[in-house]
Amino acid sequence: MVTSKRRNLAWRGLRLFGLDQYMAVVITPEDTTRHKPDPDPILKALTLLEESPRHSLMVGDSPFDLACGRNAGVKTAAALWSALPRELLLAEKPDFQLRKITDLLDLCLPLNRAARV
Repeated sequence: MVTSKRRNLAWRGLRLFGLDQYMAVVITPEDTTRHKPDPDPILKALTLLEESPRHSLMVGDSPFDLACGRNAGVKTAAALWSALPRELLLAEKPDFQLRKITDLLDLCLPLNRAARV
């Protein structure tokens, strides 16, 4: 996870919802000198995960998230359920548009869609 939330707040939220156990890497502003929309946070996460940008996807609910992903060379997906106006997200020209969270499953696991229809 790459977030603009400070480390303590990010981990508190993850623990609150039981998501901390699913996060191998959490990058916060304390982890890089340059932040979103700069690519450094994503590139640091990819380094720690030993993964390449071509196998990665940045799901974002802000223009900064999407720009960060694009600047890092990863595919981007706009979370259109964001509190921000849809037009702001679409202006970043994301590779994918997610209207609901299950669209992410369909994108990452295309065979899953057939099972759910």
